[in-house]
Amino acid sequence: MIARLNDSSSFLLSAALLTMSLVGGCSQPNVSQQASAPTAIPVQWQKVEPGQVQEVSEFVGTLQAAEIVEVRPEVQGQIQSILVQPGDRVGQGTPIMTLRPDQTVPQLQGATAALQSARASRETAVRQREVTLAQVATAESDVSLAQTNYERATYLVGQGAIGTYQFDQAENNLEAARNRLTAAREQLRVAEVQIAQSESRIKEAQAQVDAARVSVNLRQILSPIAGTVGNIAVKAGDVVTTGQTITTITQNAALDLRLSVPANRLPDLRPGLPVELMDPTSKQNIATGSINFISPNVDTQAQSVLVKARFSNQNGQLRNGQSVQARVIWAQNPGILVPVTAVTRTGSQGFVYVITEPESEAKAAQPIVEQRPVQLGTLQGDQYEVLKGIQPGEQIATSNILRLRNGAPVQPQS
Repeated sequence: MIARLNDSSSFLLSAALLTMSLVGGCSQPNVSQQASAPTAIPVQWQKVEPGQVQEVSEFVGTLQAAEIVEVRPEVQGQIQSILVQPGDRVGQGTPIMTLRPDQTVPQLQGATAALQSARASRETAVRQREVTLAQVATAESDVSLAQTNYERATYLVGQGAIGTYQFDQAENNLEAARNRLTAAREQLRVAEVQIAQSESRIKEAQAQVDAARVSVNLRQILSPIAGTVGNIAVKAGDVVTTGQTITTITQNAALDLRLSVPANRLPDLRPGLPVELMDPTSKQNIATGSINFISPNVDTQAQSVLVKARFSNQNGQLRNGQSVQARVIWAQNPGILVPVTAVTRTGSQGFVYVITEPESEAKAAQPIVEQRPVQLGTLQGDQYEVLKGIQPGEQIATSNILRLRNGAPVQPQS
């Protein structure tokens, strides 16, 4: 009897304790859940967008100006003035230096005076010819009239109508008219000779002027092409000789990149293939050009092919002889690219965190992340190609990913 009472008391005590436990547990659910709810991690996220995946090869090459010209004087002389500074951009024909004129200017002045004198003589001879032509015309008219009078006098004297005196006078008039015509024609011939001589002197004087002007112009050293002035190796007062290099002009509005491409890529090479120049620090694209030359010969020792790519350099950012990093873009295909900051690795497996909505229907529920394994392709600058695992339109976390775990709540990072 006592034993039964003890068993019954024990059962009742256990039931009471269980009831208290259930009541206590049911009365505090929010407090327990609030205490155990994890804090949302602030992250940045972005939508996965389709992009262009490039097949590239990286090279180191040297930039070469399209044209470099050494500037040399064509005559010997002393430098009078230097008109430009190293680094100046000049156009074709821009004066760079001048040499002291010495005897060239007086020679030009003398030749110019001789030319003016020859031209004045020709003008005088031309005017004289015009006067003489008028005299010839008058003399020819006089001869014609005298000839008519002579023929009439001849007929009349034969008829006895006039005497010999009148006939002799008509004959003398004809002879005098013919003499005047001969003299006028001689003066015309002399005028023609004078004109010819004047024209000859003009040609000779013009040649002397041209030669003297060339000598004067050679005292002014001009830029042979448009470009940038290099180092100037002389100063005012120095004596320079014919053919001495005094500076260079570099045409660097366009530059060629020289690359040695492995011969096994020869089937893929073609003119127009895009090439990018990369900033060595940021790895960002600083210029884009295209292949414009492929050597027909292979370097037998290196088994490489010389390739040139042309780049515009209107902003002057690139320099002749500059060593640069370059990427030859062999092909471009559509694909998915994600920032490297969005990828974590466990061994050889890559993961991204996809932003998803929680299954809870609570309005205030935070988005959570799903750790998604992905198959990675090539590295494209600061982005990975993703071959499998995510789709365009999904949102992925791009910051604080080392703090994330599968199912962790997140919030936008300010």
